Amino acid sequence: MAVVAGLGLGSVQAASQSFMALLIPEGKESEMFGFYALCGKASSVLGPTLFGYVTLMGGGNQRPGFLMLAGFFFLGLFLLQRVGDPRAAIA
Repeated sequence: MAVVAGLGLGSVQAASQSFMALLIPEGKESEMFGFYALCGKASSVLGPTLFGYVTLMGGGNQRPGFLMLAGFFFLGLFLLQRVGDPRAAIA
């Protein structure tokens, strides 16, 4: 599972930075990429913390923690479905 996640997350990170560069208004690049970096650092703290907390509350079973993280991924997928492709507006 870790190998599949690693392969997927590496390509997702590269694609997300490229797509974000298309969405950023001109002149706001440093501000938006700074916010992107802040969100990445916050998620690297909150994800494992919440996973550990939910696992602890689940009696040591990691399944509830994994389901909570999977829920975050599906929430992200749902929110990203609402983002339009900026190249479609140009054509």
